[in-house]
Amino acid sequence: SRHVRNQQDVIDQLQKTTSFLDAVIDNLPGMLFVKSFPDSRFVLFNRAGEELLGRRREELLGRTDLDFYPREQAEFFRARGIRRIVSPGGEPAHAAYLRRMGFAPVAPAALPGLYQLDVG
Repeated sequence: SRHVRNQQDVIDQLQKTTSFLDAVIDNLPGMLFVKSFPDSRFVLFNRAGEELLGRRREELLGRTDLDFYPREQAEFFRARGIRRIVSPGGEPAHAAYLRRMGFAPVAPAALPGLYQLDVG
């Protein structure tokens, strides 16, 4: 049916877009990684990161800095990462942009930096 065909077109386009973005991220000249919140597990690692650290992404994904570094050093990395996304006032540096895009904070006092799309 036509609805199924349109749905398949959307799925195909999303797959193409995802593949394109994966290729862009993987071929960036600098290391790029993404960690989950709040447990700080690696969920994305690009090729430059693999080369810089001398580890394959399969070894990194799902793990934390505690799996690779002494506790003190791992906690330093975690704190530094949080400082990069939170402004001196305690609000994420990108909060104003997120609010303009229709996102609202989720329990901001308890979880600074966690936002969801406000559809209400």
